[in-house]
Amino acid sequence: MTFVKRALILIGVSVAVSFTLTAIIVAGLVSNFTEEQAYRLMYANMRECILNFENTLAGPAKMTESLILFFNDGFYDSDEETNAVFEKMSLAYPEFPGFYGCRTDGTIFKGPNLEIPEDYNPLESNWYNGAVDSSGETYYSDVYESEFSGQLVMTFSRAVYKDEELEGVVAFDFSVEDLQMFVGEVKSDILDKSFILSPRGDFFMHETYTAADSIFSIEDGKYRELGEKMLEAENDFVFGKVDGIKYVFRIDPIPSTGWYYVLGKSIKDVNAFSRATKILLTVAFFILFIVIMTITALIISRMRKKERCDDGCDAHIWQASAFLRH
Repeated sequence: MTFVKRALILIGVSVAVSFTLTAIIVAGLVSNFTEEQAYRLMYANMRECILNFENTLAGPAKMTESLILFFNDGFYDSDEETNAVFEKMSLAYPEFPGFYGCRTDGTIFKGPNLEIPEDYNPLESNWYNGAVDSSGETYYSDVYESEFSGQLVMTFSRAVYKDEELEGVVAFDFSVEDLQMFVGEVKSDILDKSFILSPRGDFFMHETYTAADSIFSIEDGKYRELGEKMLEAENDFVFGKVDGIKYVFRIDPIPSTGWYYVLGKSIKDVNAFSRATKILLTVAFFILFIVIMTITALIISRMRKKERCDDGCDAHIWQASAFLRH
């Protein structure tokens, strides 16, 4: 083995080891950084979506509050006068399903665009009892099919008091269709999952499941454990599989409603930039290694040639000197 080859092997091994260790360390740091940034982006997107969601709910909630202002000192003594208020509110906002309410004796008030079933008992309704239990605060119902309009709605309702005695409840329906757009807006990849869960695990908004479905029972309870993790996490990341694909889910509560917004991204998508960065770093280090070794080989080769030249010149000078002495 020539001197140049031996030198290149010694230098190459040292450089290769150094480059490999450096590449591993740098790739690890970059991988952790990019993964952390991906999680931060998920959180930022969710917070923006939740903020927009709550801003959208703020308008209807204020409408319910405005009804309460009409009845700040209890319902009018006359049912006709009280009902006229609901009619005016309904006519002022025809784009919404309607405004309605009832006294504690079950007397119902409503706008002209609602039809109340004959055997309907408001005192047994979720919106009535939810408002009473909320003691003057706005109650946000679960998503359900309205008996009045036939639409999927959520109801905002508040109790009406007079001299600290319960007079009844006022309510306002908000169509879920007006909120569905928020579920899809955050999705940036085809594999993304975006939906809203109730504290009980019901799907309020989902591209496949409805409010009648629960994450605990769909597909014969296949996602029960994952659902439990999501609701226990409340405000954190959860890892799990959906359709055999590994996901990271970010769960965040929607403060005004008590619901949970869930955004899921496949681990493959989260790590995609990290993998690409690792490949680029590996290629860059390999090319740099080849360049350094090539330059080193040229330098050693030239040094070796010069050394040989110097040795040859010394031999000629010695021979010339010997010839002259003779």
